Amino acid sequence: MARAAHDLLQGDIKVTLRQMTVSLIWGMATMMTFNLVDTLFVSRLGTHPLAAISFTFPVSFTLVSLTIGLGIGTSAVIGHALGRRQADTAKHQSNAAIWLGVLLVAVLALLAWLLEDVIFNALGASAPQRLLIAKYMHVWFAGSPMLAIPMIANSVMRANGDTRTPAVL
Repeated sequence: MARAAHDLLQGDIKVTLRQMTVSLIWGMATMMTFNLVDTLFVSRLGTHPLAAISFTFPVSFTLVSLTIGLGIGTSAVIGHALGRRQADTAKHQSNAAIWLGVLLVAVLALLAWLLEDVIFNALGASAPQRLLIAKYMHVWFAGSPMLAIPMIANSVMRANGDTRTPAVL
């Protein structure tokens, strides 16, 4: 159930902060468990696949961090628009941010895919490891633009005062 924007301005600050913080912590913790579960399953394949996947972290983390940064900026812009009571502007900015995120991540993923050997060679991956890395990253690169949609949409919901829905999603 979404919170009304005026609740953020008129409600008890302690209650509001507690509700928003608990939801944010839960949502972030569940997002972080993805890497733990991924590592668990890959570790069952052996030490070589696990070592190979460790090389992918800097690249995937860079794209995810970019999306998180765009989401934070989106939250500020949406919050500003909502504070000025310009809901239509906030909707347009939300859509623009989501499309920008998808486009930006798609371009960077394509660039990283094209420079895959150069990047992972610079990170110190051996030739056999780069073969395993490629198998993993080709799938990751293909799906990464779709990662931007829920991450930025979560920021839009948070800017509207709804931290519970993103945490549940």
